[in-house]
Amino acid sequence: MPAHDVLRLELARLSQAYAERAPAVVSELVATVRAGALAEARVLVHTLKGNAGTFGLPALSEAAELLEQALLAPTPAELEGACAALERAVSAAEVAVTLPAPKSLPTTDLWLHAGTRIGNLEVRGVLGEGGMGVLLDGYDHGLGRRVALKIARDDSLTDLLRKEARALGAVRHPGVVQALALLEHEGRPVLVMERLFGRTLADHLAARAVIGARYSVDEVVHILTRVAEALVAVHEAGLSHRDLKPSNLMLTSNHGVVLLDFGVAVAEVHAHRGVGATACYAAPEQVAGRVRPGEGPLVDLYSLGVLGYELLVGALPTAGAVSVAKVLEVRADVPRALVEILGGLLREDPSERLESAEALLWELDALVRGRRRGRDRELLVVEDSPPMQAILRAILTAADPMVHVHVAESAEEALRVLDRQRIDLMVVDLGLPTMSGLELVLYLRGADRHVPVVAISGRATPGDRKLLRAAGVVEFVAKGPQFPDALTAAYQRLVRGPTSARGIEA
Repeated sequence: MPAHDVLRLELARLSQAYAERAPAVVSELVATVRAGALAEARVLVHTLKGNAGTFGLPALSEAAELLEQALLAPTPAELEGACAALERAVSAAEVAVTLPAPKSLPTTDLWLHAGTRIGNLEVRGVLGEGGMGVLLDGYDHGLGRRVALKIARDDSLTDLLRKEARALGAVRHPGVVQALALLEHEGRPVLVMERLFGRTLADHLAARAVIGARYSVDEVVHILTRVAEALVAVHEAGLSHRDLKPSNLMLTSNHGVVLLDFGVAVAEVHAHRGVGATACYAAPEQVAGRVRPGEGPLVDLYSLGVLGYELLVGALPTAGAVSVAKVLEVRADVPRALVEILGGLLREDPSERLESAEALLWELDALVRGRRRGRDRELLVVEDSPPMQAILRAILTAADPMVHVHVAESAEEALRVLDRQRIDLMVVDLGLPTMSGLELVLYLRGADRHVPVVAISGRATPGDRKLLRAAGVVEFVAKGPQFPDALTAAYQRLVRGPTSARGIEA
């Protein structure tokens, strides 16, 4: 098995083990708080916050952070409220985390069982079940990789599964789940797909709802952009998805968003056929069964508008046009331009909507560029040494007159800055007290906070740099005689273009 697969599976096993142990950890912490041992509680909650973020339990990590804040200036009411939020978060963590171990196959209603071999493929368990199909965990012994196998729930749905296979086969894009083969076993179709590792957006929404955490504007724009890019590929293939909703979007570990379940996808030459979608995300013409040929992409755009509104507001939109004033009343931090984009997607008359996914991408790009124009770039330096803080501030302000440098002396203080301030880039010293710089980076990744990080250190081996790259650090700069020039060059590389295509400099 490739090394990266071994590491991924090992992390998945550790995550599962931590999720199973988390209720006991929370129970001990809550008991410690209620017993009045607040100094001990501060140590326990700090450890819980970091571990929960690292092992893929962001809602639990955020709830732990609320309790950590309450412990700074404790009052009985705030402590009890934070403890209650923590207990709610850990009770939801069991369904929020994606566990790698497959469930046992049901003994009834399925004709394909664990241990069954189809050529080189072996069935190993159930990953999930939907209204029309069952997703199975499989292993390809020929290529040595895990795969997902989809079968129809009953024989009346086999034609839909074959149609989904043809739809997926027509689209090739990293934002669309990849079909690998369509096989037959005992006269029934089996769709072989790439095995994705992550959580559905529906699970992610549920985890955040437990403690009332909202998606930031940047996160919403990121998700909308990734889905729009996938829809461009789908629509160019002459298809429309017709069932865009949170449970059909997978959030992967590299901040990707992947579109799933093409069971009701429709070729545009047959655009008038069927409804098939989840009603609360369906366009009005789709519910009425009056989608005309060529209008399928507009159906998907309407559903994406519903999704974007839900991410921002935490509720589904009511019938009628989206009111800018109403959204801003709930979320004062939302740019008016973003609300207007969503309004353009949610027009009841399809002819009045944004005309394509490409047009949506242009609008989102203009929004992002507009948010960047006319303001300083916001940088956060996380460094415990005052002299080094002054050096970093001088280097960065010399490299960019538009930069505004914030300083945090610890990882804990950095997290508080991130809660109240939009940050474009972080420069993090790995040798921080209490919570290290690497632990901070891992926490941010586990909590789905997308902030580019430049790591700095006086010593780091090649192995350390590989670990930093895996943790999401985009640049590493070693302290030493060349440090000012190296940091200036790293910063200018990041400012010139997107960070996703770059790695850590050797």
